[in-house]
Amino acid sequence: MHFCTADIALANDEQQVVHRGPRDPISWPEIEVIRTIHGDEAVRNVKPFVQVEQTAKAEKERLALIYGLVVSEKVWVGRNSSMEMDAAEMDVLEPGTVWMNPLTREVAPVPETAGLSEDAEDDEPADNGKPARRSHHKKKTDDEDIL
Repeated sequence: MHFCTADIALANDEQQVVHRGPRDPISWPEIEVIRTIHGDEAVRNVKPFVQVEQTAKAEKERLALIYGLVVSEKVWVGRNSSMEMDAAEMDVLEPGTVWMNPLTREVAPVPETAGLSEDAEDDEPADNGKPARRSHHKKKTDDEDIL
């Protein structure tokens, strides 16, 4: 699952924008919850930057603890609803950038590979001094968690 930085316009209000950076990131699935609460255009400048292991079931439970019943009654209704866990690509932060993992509550530097598995790595060339982007060809979904 990816964690992301993003700007969130509370109640979709341009005057009330909250930045969620590496020390307070949101998960890729969490974007859907925030959009349900604050509006479809409320989440902006989303930049997935690190990938961690997390099952869809565990993430749904974690989000329900944070956001309450909106998770099960509005976003992922039903027992086996589909949850997208990974973004198609991610921005590579400078290795060593400090981030906080919301799953473990540990603060650590971003690893050089940012949690990518070797078979999912494809480097694209950097452009105009911007960091390179990495694409993922294999996405993990909650279907992989079902036995």
